[in-house]
Amino acid sequence: MNIHIYSKKSDDLTDEDISFMNAQRKKFWGKGSAIDFKKEDKRGEFLFIEENKKIVAFGMMKPIKITLEKKTYTIRGIGRGFAVVKKKGWGSLLNQIRIRELKKNGKTGIAFTSRENSEFFTKAGYQVKKNGIRLFRYKDKKTGELIKDDEGDMIYFEGKDAFVTKLLSSKDPAISDTDFW
Repeated sequence: MNIHIYSKKSDDLTDEDISFMNAQRKKFWGKGSAIDFKKEDKRGEFLFIEENKKIVAFGMMKPIKITLEKKTYTIRGIGRGFAVVKKKGWGSLLNQIRIRELKKNGKTGIAFTSRENSEFFTKAGYQVKKNGIRLFRYKDKKTGELIKDDEGDMIYFEGKDAFVTKLLSSKDPAISDTDFW
């Protein structure tokens, strides 16, 4: 088994990378799941895991600015995780790499997921806040409207900023100018 792990900034993704990731997404979630990764995940860093020169998992983390109680935090939004080869531990390895990076940099990492995925993320080393997406609002850049999403658990790894602890004790929602990643 020859495993290779590497990362690329979203601007450095090739057409081949994007085509591959979108093909996998379409197979699993259908036609409407294709993404313009360079636009949607600007400033993102994509992780790839290869086995014998074939991508078996990929995912992304990107800096997200969030305001809570008039203080701005920069966390890592975790998203786009996908194990191409299922039930072989590649998704777990992807998340172990993410957590290692978060620990190394002292950063908080947050993702949102449906309830049926929460157990997987707990096993991978994250903490879960049921319905945690309700603690966030997305500020529409054009209208200034605060948009709420009611469905999704918050998956997180808390960094040195103690952002999640502060969020969970706050009466105010966290405001982000980045759509729910």
